Amino acid sequence: MAKKRRRFGSVRRLPSGRFQASFIGPNGGRQYAPDTFRTRTDADRWLVGVEADINKGAWLDDKLGRETFGNYASAYLRDSPNIGDRWEETCRRNMRLHMTELLDLPLIAITPPVVRSWYAKALLGRGGKTSIGQSYRFLRAVMNSAKRDGAIVINPCQIPGAGTDKAKERGIAAPGQIVDLVEAITPRYRAAVLLAAWCGLRRGEVCGLRTDDVDLVDGVVWVRKNRVELLESPKKYDKDPKTDAGRRPVSVPPHVMPYLRDHMKEWAGRDRFFIGKDGQPMRGNAVY
Repeated sequence: MAKKRRRFGSVRRLPSGRFQASFIGPNGGRQYAPDTFRTRTDADRWLVGVEADINKGAWLDDKLGRETFGNYASAYLRDSPNIGDRWEETCRRNMRLHMTELLDLPLIAITPPVVRSWYAKALLGRGGKTSIGQSYRFLRAVMNSAKRDGAIVINPCQIPGAGTDKAKERGIAAPGQIVDLVEAITPRYRAAVLLAAWCGLRRGEVCGLRTDDVDLVDGVVWVRKNRVELLESPKKYDKDPKTDAGRRPVSVPPHVMPYLRDHMKEWAGRDRFFIGKDGQPMRGNAVY
């Protein structure tokens, strides 16, 4: 009687006499059973179970599930197109400072109890709540990716309210305080402070202004670039605003215009409107 052809997976006998089962997973890669089997029938039964899981959408990539969180998270930061340099730097710093006990754990070993334990200890540690919240949101994002990749069944980050960013309300300077500040600071930085105070420009937008972006005739400043500076790296560069709305013209109040004219005459660079004494682009911490 002819041997029945297998329709899913394969089984081969090893030199030890035991049997190894494997199959082509939904990700296109060959997957092997985590253990060998005493009989071919046992291997066949394992493959039947795997095929059923795939058909139900419950299949897991066993090899990927055994990858450590540290390696997977690093690859996630490296390969995700929507992650900027600032957020990547923040996440890698938080991994080093607040997530060390998770880094060597396989993805499948990071369960809800493990996450709850880590989060509770992190809150009691020396890290600030902002950094711990960032770490939790990053962990949740990485585990969401692992779930989509078929490494885990559910995302273990299930703590209600954890990672919520509740920034403290910041005080707003009164007009008189702005006047006092402008009179007290170095004259070359007055225009930058006034653009932030009266025109609502962010730090990166102020530092990213080009000389051509400042229209002294019509009293308009064009926001076209955002200056990015990393905290733990000398890397600095200009980037486009995140949205089309971020690229915009901003009307300058009449009482601010004299300061822009003075700045253009005395301190503006040939290319950049704000430069330091060394002629390089002004650093964000010069006025913030």
